[in-house]
Amino acid sequence: MPAGMIGGFVSLLQSLHGFFRFAEMKERVLKCQEQAVDALEIEKRQQIHATFQKKVCEIFDALIGQGLERKEAVKRTGQALREQNHPWANRDSVLHVLRAAGRLRRKEVKPN
Repeated sequence: MPAGMIGGFVSLLQSLHGFFRFAEMKERVLKCQEQAVDALEIEKRQQIHATFQKKVCEIFDALIGQGLERKEAVKRTGQALREQNHPWANRDSVLHVLRAAGRLRRKEVKPN
């Protein structure tokens, strides 16, 4: 091979290597997606999330029923979940669930 063509040939080989590497990664992603789209697995995950939401709301409502302020009730809800070693026992998860459930909305005082 002439010396002037070696650079172009190496560039071609590098491009082909990148192309086939991309195709391999794309194939792996598609296989993972096929495995993740199992309807039973999705339903199971949704049920676990719904159970978590229900537990958070029950604990929060019980604490509010005891007369605690919302901020303190959120704090103690997180503490109760941490005591149970729940994997989602953090302030952000608790706040997200409570906001989505409408538990943190201020009650409007209607004028008479």
